[in-house]
Amino acid sequence: MKIIGVTKCPTGIAHTYMAAARIEKECERLGYEVKVETQGSQGTENKLTKREIAKADYVIIAADVVIEEPERFYGKWVLKTRIKPLLKNTQGVFERLEQDSFIMGGASFQNENNQNRNENSGNIENFQNKNAKDKNAENTEDKNIENREKNGDAVKQNITYQNAINRSRIVENTQENQKTEKIVGKGYRQELENEQSIAGNNKAKQSDKNNKNKIVKTKKKKTGERAQRSFRY
Repeated sequence: MKIIGVTKCPTGIAHTYMAAARIEKECERLGYEVKVETQGSQGTENKLTKREIAKADYVIIAADVVIEEPERFYGKWVLKTRIKPLLKNTQGVFERLEQDSFIMGGASFQNENNQNRNENSGNIENFQNKNAKDKNAENTEDKNIENREKNGDAVKQNITYQNAINRSRIVENTQENQKTEKIVGKGYRQELENEQSIAGNNKAKQSDKNNKNKIVKTKKKKTGERAQRSFRY
């Protein structure tokens, strides 16, 4: 079986190509030959030729707006669907291919085309309203992001200020500790010098005492020697 298709959404961006990909994938699964024309924001791509249209068994038109050159498919079995149902249940759309398809052309097609145009006007208006809502939501989100950034900057500044104060206090404490260490060190050195001085004095006194003892002993010795000499004589 040979299937051809046309896809078109209001913006001609994402859904146009997503729908085409779904049709191609389902045809590949079923073993059908397929070619899908996309009418997107970049214009018509993968355009169907007259020969391809003539050989096709069915035409699937997945569109939310009026497609270009619909008269090409006059006399062909056509299944029309909106893009959302196709994306949601591609297999279900293909299961209705024979049941829901119709021969396109003539007055019935013109009436249907006019109805689609009216529906498309409503779709475009809804799309514009949705865009306006999205834009408002985007602006609100931008403001929220800006406020969060401002709050973040304020927090950073506060943290920086607190860190500066803490560093200043640390420096002051370090300086005080150094002063205290100097005072303690000076006192310790003075105490050590005093101890050394006392020890030196004690040593000098002991030396004097020893010298005096030696002198006394020497005198006693000399006195004894004199006494012995006198006794001999």
